Amino acid sequence: MIALHTWPIAPAPKLPTIPKLAGIPNRYWDMVAGGQFPDTFWLATNEPTSDSLDGVAIHAFASEGPQLQVSDLPATCVPFSYDGQQYFCFDLSTNPASIRYIDTDVDQWLTVAPDFDTFVQQLIWRAPTLTQEAYSEQKLGHALLVARGSEIEDLLELARFNWDYRVYGQWLIWLAANRPQPIQLAVMAEFSFLHEFMPRHLILTHQHQLTEILMNSDVSEQFHFLTKKW
Repeated sequence: MIALHTWPIAPAPKLPTIPKLAGIPNRYWDMVAGGQFPDTFWLATNEPTSDSLDGVAIHAFASEGPQLQVSDLPATCVPFSYDGQQYFCFDLSTNPASIRYIDTDVDQWLTVAPDFDTFVQQLIWRAPTLTQEAYSEQKLGHALLVARGSEIEDLLELARFNWDYRVYGQWLIWLAANRPQPIQLAVMAEFSFLHEFMPRHLILTHQHQLTEILMNSDVSEQFHFLTKKW
């Protein structure tokens, strides 16, 4: 089993759903009971994808619900994760169901694992990156959830310019309260930037909450020193 995260800030984006069809292993349902966003999310591939020369990211796993209808996919390919025109599917034409990665935008059809267990075992963590050109709300939220270090700095900048300032403020608060010291340091640096250059981008309630959290966090000494200049 892999570690999974849930979307922490309401409202969540529209996330994939999938019905309980014969051929989908029980292990899948056991896994998604703990969350939808995998901590290990990168799959190496034997050919370039729209994501990278050496692999592709999977984002939210589908919870139980209606099946996404995609006219470009055969009926036996049931998407359990997708973003835009990139799909990870159970191929129910095989037994057990094999795992397909399909990008209908570039007509790429890969079989990436003979079964779901093998697929999950192939997933690894790598520092998430995202550009404005590839942006989606699901991708950015997932990247923020799994970031472990300085790579989050570029992600926070992307969030600052793409998300409503109230949602953005809630994410800063959640990250400061729930993620380890390297992430807290990045949130502190983002807070400092906003204080100096974009003071109206955080409502007062969020400013007070962030201050309280950082004052009592693993970066409290650094934050106390920083705020002396304010």
